[in-house]
Amino acid sequence: MENLIYNSAAKKLKEYYASPLCLIAFVFACGCFLTSVITTIMGAMGATSNLLSRIEEYTYLPEGFSYSQLTGTNTIIADVIGCLTVGLLAAAVGLIYFMSKHDKSPSAGFTIIHIYGIIGIIFSVLLGLLLVLLLILGIILMASGGLLTNMLGSFDLGSIYKDTAFNSGEYYGHDIGSYFFGMFTVAFIVVFFILLVVFVLCLMYFINMTRYSSSMKKGLREPYLHIKGAGFFGVFSIIMGAFMIIGALNSVSLFTYDPALAIISIIGILCYAGVYISFGILAAGFKKYAVTVNKELEAQYNSYARGF
Repeated sequence: MENLIYNSAAKKLKEYYASPLCLIAFVFACGCFLTSVITTIMGAMGATSNLLSRIEEYTYLPEGFSYSQLTGTNTIIADVIGCLTVGLLAAAVGLIYFMSKHDKSPSAGFTIIHIYGIIGIIFSVLLGLLLVLLLILGIILMASGGLLTNMLGSFDLGSIYKDTAFNSGEYYGHDIGSYFFGMFTVAFIVVFFILLVVFVLCLMYFINMTRYSSSMKKGLREPYLHIKGAGFFGVFSIIMGAFMIIGALNSVSLFTYDPALAIISIIGILCYAGVYISFGILAAGFKKYAVTVNKELEAQYNSYARGF
């Protein structure tokens, strides 16, 4: 009886992820994988065709020639890695659904998501280091702003802008130096702020992804459900999915150049959006579900304890 009550949390968790919404997320993930494979094959075929046409066109290869310049090897490798990454995502969601559906532990699926989160944190930290270097470079350049202004001021550039672009009548060297330095400062601040926001959001997202996956794995081992990271991870995933739907509209412009590629790109983006939104709804909804289940489990534990 004690073991039955102890495993009630794991059973409830598996019942939740055996829902049709998780199956929908898996179907979308498979769609992502298939479109990724198709685009990779199309890219490889296009690169091969490019190579053959170049071989027919030239009787010799220029000095320093690299086959990767014609075949797009780097791009193909990146596409293959992308396929493997998407394949692991589909495997993770599939394991979570089918293992839960057959009353087996979906821990392996959450482990894959946990690894995704760790890799994401590493890349976020690298972005943070890039921001630090960018900030140092910006400080150095702004500190030397006086030198830049004086260098520009040594040129008689006023005649270029006089009574034209600036419509100021007298806009000579030092004024132009100050103008461009000011433009650089504004551009630097804007770019740095955008990258900072991206860094913070990415870091928070991947941290909560690891917290969420850890919470699910704990719920499979412990007598109650955990919800750390589920809310933020779920809501942010839904928001990302919504932005992907908007981004799919940009792929419409590809119809002018390659209709087949445009269709595949739109389908792929919509599949990614479907995965993020459906699985995000699952994660966000789990928080409320876990609170209700934990109350029920607490009542069962208390009832069992009073039986002694």
